[in-house]
Amino acid sequence: MFEEQIERRLRGRADGEPPKNDFLDLLLDHRGAEDGKAFDRQTLLSLLTDLFSAGSETTSATVEWAMAELLQNPSTMAKARDELAQVIGSKPEIEESDMGELKYLQAIVKETFRLHPPAPLLLPRQAETTSEIGGYEVPKGARVLVNVWAIGRDSKVWPDPEKFLPERFLEGEIDFRGRYFELAPFGSGRRMCPGMPLAVRMVHLMLACLLHRFDWRLPADVEKNGLDMTEKFGTILSLKTPLHAVASVNRRPKIDNVVATNRSSVNKENAKYVCRCIDRVPNLELRGLVVDADDARISLYTGRGIELRSEILVREPQQQAGLPHGHVPQ
Repeated sequence: MFEEQIERRLRGRADGEPPKNDFLDLLLDHRGAEDGKAFDRQTLLSLLTDLFSAGSETTSATVEWAMAELLQNPSTMAKARDELAQVIGSKPEIEESDMGELKYLQAIVKETFRLHPPAPLLLPRQAETTSEIGGYEVPKGARVLVNVWAIGRDSKVWPDPEKFLPERFLEGEIDFRGRYFELAPFGSGRRMCPGMPLAVRMVHLMLACLLHRFDWRLPADVEKNGLDMTEKFGTILSLKTPLHAVASVNRRPKIDNVVATNRSSVNKENAKYVCRCIDRVPNLELRGLVVDADDARISLYTGRGIELRSEILVREPQQQAGLPHGHVPQ
């Protein structure tokens, strides 16, 4: 794969295509340097492999930590899935362009990075000059390790630091791209982790797909004994005991459109009640839903164009009865 991309870029350069000025272009420019410090093709491939591997490993570890936290906090998982249902709806695929609207999912990822940074000590740095930090002198040439794991659990910075609370990120503009030192899982400055763009894209997309497509629960024995959240310390911070979870296909019906007559009578509680009733119909894919508050009735239209009419009192959201059997016209 890397060989193909390198050859394609080199052919483009030979044909006079404008440079993309990305990381690969920078490496190719250095490869062609005439100062005697250039590196060969094998070194270039090794660098790209390391970059790709680092982004992939941190991604898988972060998604595992996020799922472990969500399985321990069902209410948080429910909020994330409700947001996905509202934003994604009946779209067949989740796209990267949807991520900007998934504010709660973004908060979950930030909270996961805070509690479980993929590289707890980042990569080693070296002091270029003698400096003083927090009353301590750091001599020139000293190797410096930044403990972002400890920063993320500092009670002076984070209220209730040991609790998984994505809501703390819903207000404010803190992000993990190096501008805020209290949350810097990828480092900061010119030498921050170059694999961050890949890791961030993949974490959000993978987590969104897992939550939207499947229902999740812990195995009975794990639920009884509790989930082991012990950390395995290393270059990458991972779970000591790999996460085991049970997934089942999410069969909640898909709705393409919702039309309400007499909208003033159909409030949010009515809509929630109707959706709860619809959710109890197994394996039913809906193409339309019409709510008629005056007739206290909803009409459901299946993918085959058949109308399934059920007498639902939408003005009584507190009613707990299941969805009555309706009449399907022949």
